[in-house]
Amino acid sequence: MGRDYAQNPVAAILKVDGVWFGKIGHFLTWREALVEMTGSRLRTVLRDRLLPPSSRFGAVETVGLWEIERTDLDWGPALTPERRRGIWAKTPEEPLWVLLYLTVPGGVLQARHAAAIAQRLDELDEVVYAVNGMGTRNWRDFFWQQAKTGQDVTCTAEFESVGWIDFDLAQVDPG
Repeated sequence: MGRDYAQNPVAAILKVDGVWFGKIGHFLTWREALVEMTGSRLRTVLRDRLLPPSSRFGAVETVGLWEIERTDLDWGPALTPERRRGIWAKTPEEPLWVLLYLTVPGGVLQARHAAAIAQRLDELDEVVYAVNGMGTRNWRDFFWQQAKTGQDVTCTAEFESVGWIDFDLAQVDPG
């Protein structure tokens, strides 16, 4: 049967102001390399989420979002709705978890974690580049800049067949 993209689109183009505007698949591949480099036991899954009535776009009531789930329930920090939205009470021991747990689109990269993330990306740059040809330089520079400006950044997206849809991830993530 297949997916009805007109009524249930999937994010195709990801936009993170200042660092990324491109196919979401390329971002997910890059992020998967970080998952491997950090030894995180995570995988990305496509989940359909109901949009709040105020965000509905024509016939679109649900959208496909890329979320993380743990492959080993005994591993690492709990996967909470807040963490999927990018909200951590404090920067975790592995700062990249802030980026790795993030649902895209819709998640927020909080500036208060940016310096730690930038430093960790700098440590992994050459290894990530060797693994998949996409280093971390642009992202590292973005996070250093974000640490300076103190601006939180929301990941937005263009959805297949319908265009840009703005929504608050807190309203589409049931927990």
